[in-house]
Amino acid sequence: MQLDNLTPYQYVFASFCSSLIARKSRRVPSTKPNRLLRILIVAVYVSPVSGWCQASQSSAPAVSPLDQIPQVELPVPVPVMGQLSLNQALQLGLRQNPQIAAAKSSIVSARENYNSQKAPINPYFTYGALNDEVAPGNWQQGFTEGENYVFYYTFETNGAQKYRARQAREQLHQAEFDARTTGLSLSLSIIDAYVTLQIANRELEVEQTIYSNMVKLGDLTNKRYLAGSGTQADAIRAHIAAIQEQQNVIQDVANVNSARAALRNQLGLPQNAPVDAVEPLVYKPSTVGDLADLTRRAELSRPELHSANANLDSLRAVPGLARSQYYPDLFIAKDLGNDPYLWVGINIPFDLGSIRGQVRKAEADVKTQQAQVELERQSVDLDVKSSYINLLAAQKQVATYDGGMLSMSETLVDQIRHGYELGANTIVDIVTAENTYRSVESAYYVAVGSYVQALYTLRHSTGDLPDAFSSPTFSLTNPAPSAAVPAAQTALRK
Repeated sequence: MQLDNLTPYQYVFASFCSSLIARKSRRVPSTKPNRLLRILIVAVYVSPVSGWCQASQSSAPAVSPLDQIPQVELPVPVPVMGQLSLNQALQLGLRQNPQIAAAKSSIVSARENYNSQKAPINPYFTYGALNDEVAPGNWQQGFTEGENYVFYYTFETNGAQKYRARQAREQLHQAEFDARTTGLSLSLSIIDAYVTLQIANRELEVEQTIYSNMVKLGDLTNKRYLAGSGTQADAIRAHIAAIQEQQNVIQDVANVNSARAALRNQLGLPQNAPVDAVEPLVYKPSTVGDLADLTRRAELSRPELHSANANLDSLRAVPGLARSQYYPDLFIAKDLGNDPYLWVGINIPFDLGSIRGQVRKAEADVKTQQAQVELERQSVDLDVKSSYINLLAAQKQVATYDGGMLSMSETLVDQIRHGYELGANTIVDIVTAENTYRSVESAYYVAVGSYVQALYTLRHSTGDLPDAFSSPTFSLTNPAPSAAVPAAQTALRK
């Protein structure tokens, strides 16, 4: 019998049996000390000894209880045509997103309304025919049949046409600035979605590396355990750590797929279209500039503020339009029947309170919009200030990681791995170091992404982003806010 393959209990029992056989072969008479020896042997057999158990486990390799960890399904690879840079994503989104189509249609609508309102009012041609059953007519006589063909036209001498055209013109300007606002907001949304996808891609890469390391560690500890040079507890602990990292990979894969779906939505693409961010997420520090200068430029270029002013100008035309009802209009009329005269007349209004009420309402609306313009200006200033503060905070966060925290965590995990190979560190140390490194590196890329988003948010707050309506190019190679103020007025504002 191979004693090395016996458990401690089997070994004691075998020793006991062999001693009895030996005693019987030597025909040693049984005495009282022999009973004491048997009692001692039984006591040793009943009492578990940890040293024996450990010796048995190290010398007798057991079957590994650890199952193979299944592979994680990674995001579907995207062909080259679907891998977009940030500029390409902006061009695509600002060209085919439904918001841009709606904004363009609103401009067309406002322009046609302006063309309609600046035109003179239409003349009227009245036709009145007799009922043939009551008074059958002689259609051979033509216009001489009766006085039921009348031409009528009004000249707006009260100035209503001017005020209507002015109001419609400012409404057109407002629609144009609102379209620019839509374009700016869409640009920022595309940038945020693109950077979010960059962060998700980078976090998945980090997690895949950690997961691969933990799988290798699990295989190593399991082989050590099977070879008798390691404990089962270490093998199980490493296996659990690998499974935990697998769950993190699954979550990061879901984050990548969600980020791709969000980017497709901002670009106006169907959800089955392949798309991915091709540019790596890198930190490029930029000069922020002076807050007062940024605020001044924002007040000059933000389309929301221009839209509020255009709305104010359109409302300023309404009181004049209401007052025009106090003044008379001229009209001409011609009966194309038997009446040979051309009638020229005047329409004189008599106000019973309706005109006066319209004027006062229009004046109150102007004051309300003036307050709205001031509120919009304050909102723009707050937007710039908040974006400025967030950018500085994001810059400091990235500097913290670049200042040594990222390199220290990387050095720590390398030293712990080496120490574990030499037997100086435990499995708990290496699992903790791997988790720390993953957390620090993931947080670093989140901080870099937050900085990039904060930088473009500041550009958005100053109106310095492509909007598909006023910017000639879509270049974002220099992420710092430019010195130019893209706030050109339309040709109609003359």
